[in-house]
Amino acid sequence: MAWSENEFLLVTQYVGKRTSRTLVFSRDHAALAILLDKSQLIGQLPVELREHLRANDHVFVEASQVEGGMLFFRVWGYGLHDPNGFRWRCQYAMSQATTSCSAQPVKP
Repeated sequence: MAWSENEFLLVTQYVGKRTSRTLVFSRDHAALAILLDKSQLIGQLPVELREHLRANDHVFVEASQVEGGMLFFRVWGYGLHDPNGFRWRCQYAMSQATTSCSAQPVKP
């Protein structure tokens, strides 16, 4: 759990051994709550990235910070589709509810 920009509470919630999700709460806008997990991201990401989420049984979404209306987080995981793992750095534009991710090298 962490505060970001003194306005947002960021929570990475580990759900069992195979997944985690990110929750974002606004101190000033109680109605603003964001949930990003494997299921949510499948619908927001480009088609070429979706199979990494669908076909791997270990997928983790971890919040890092909010800056200028942008939530920064990472997604990583492994499974049948990516036995050596995958790792992305992602951004979620909170005002537009859009997500973009870029692949990062996976350390051997």
